[in-house]
Amino acid sequence: MALRFDAAAASDIGPHRSTNQDAAYASAWAALVADGVGGGPSGDLASAALVHRVVAGGPSAAAEPQRLADHLRVANWDLRAHVEREPELAGMATTFTGVFAAADGSVLLAHSGDSRAYLLRDGELSQQTR
Repeated sequence: MALRFDAAAASDIGPHRSTNQDAAYASAWAALVADGVGGGPSGDLASAALVHRVVAGGPSAAAEPQRLADHLRVANWDLRAHVEREPELAGMATTFTGVFAAADGSVLLAHSGDSRAYLLRDGELSQQTR
């Protein structure tokens, strides 16, 4: 039996920002969030572009750890290509945290930046990334 997530995504701007730079995706095969790095240019573009590229790969992009790592690397190269086409975007960046259902039934966790992942088990939260 294949692993499937029952996932949803929600976002809140919080009390200290005037814009929301979050991008998220939730499905049966993945749940992920990217958040533009505050203070830099076009964090909303960076987070949306990264999420779009990861999601476009579909479940096969996360079937195994190396395939997922390669797919995330390509998504990062896409961000660099945006900057090369539009130099005024230099410095745009995003954090990223995602969980993926792997082909072998395991869960893959991918993470970059300061958006943390937590495990909720038996009513207790434990931080999985730092």
